[in-house]
Amino acid sequence: MEGNPAQPTEKRFTGLQHSLANYEFDVASAASILLLTTLVDIISLLIGDLLMTRILGSAWGVDALDAAGKELQE
Repeated sequence: MEGNPAQPTEKRFTGLQHSLANYEFDVASAASILLLTTLVDIISLLIGDLLMTRILGSAWGVDALDAAGKELQE
């Protein structure tokens, strides 16, 4: 998928979805996780880990963050 800064965001995500659909589930899943992890890491660098954790906790709930933290430790 080529990046075009003038392209609307919705169209870019649709393009990403179509690109990922061409791969096996495991590969697409790993790519999605990597993309989300990279986004969270970049935002954490900009606003700090504490604020990012609060935002994710608000969006996903504390239980989801606890489960994700335990998965990463394993």
